[in-house]
Amino acid sequence: MTGLPCRIYEESWKSAYRGIVPQDYLDHISAGRWAEILDQADWDTLVSVEEGRFIGTTSVCPSHWRDWAESGELVSLYLLPEYMGQGLAGYCWRRR
Repeated sequence: MTGLPCRIYEESWKSAYRGIVPQDYLDHISAGRWAEILDQADWDTLVSVEEGRFIGTTSVCPSHWRDWAESGELVSLYLLPEYMGQGLAGYCWRRR
């Protein structure tokens, strides 16, 4: 399952961070770059699916803040470039 979220991370980074992160870095993001990170035992990774296609991914983990030990953290939320700017992230927040 890690391969699909990794691909979403890769495509999202290459689009969202263009002009912010050096282009040479983005051009050399390797397939599977985030696999080890996404496979951490204390992380859960969810995917968004539209018509059978994986279009987004989000990862959550236990809170790193001592005062919020019973809570969790949203580590990342990425969408394929063609789904960015459509309000899907806001929809996810409202669905809690």
